[in-house]
Amino acid sequence: MIIKWSQRFPETAKAQIVAVTERLAALWNFADYEIHFDLRCPKDTLAECYVIAESRRAEVHLRKNRLTPDLLERDLYHELLHIPLWELSSAFDSLVVLVPSGQRRGARKIALAECEHWHEVMSELWRKACQSPSS
Repeated sequence: MIIKWSQRFPETAKAQIVAVTERLAALWNFADYEIHFDLRCPKDTLAECYVIAESRRAEVHLRKNRLTPDLLERDLYHELLHIPLWELSSAFDSLVVLVPSGQRRGARKIALAECEHWHEVMSELWRKACQSPSS
């Protein structure tokens, strides 16, 4: 796995990011990916991940004010889970096209909300399951 950083990425967060990313890459089968981390994140999100499966690449955008150990770990589990689940997201996008055009916006909104909810539940379960027994 290759990890790349944007310019001026804080050194204090890199060790934790590498440790969590390597652990999850082995568990979730994305060890052959190139992962780019940067701090460019839209104002309306806490973090985000773009998966380019064809290139075996992912871009993870984090917020500088969320690089404290606990928040960073939560954000990493959530965002990196998008990598193994990219096919599910792609399937939802494909299915929304089958909804009549006047109802697509509502259907997309419902699907995204449900998907995001269960994505958060799964990322928290994984995070708790991966914690060491002494945690």
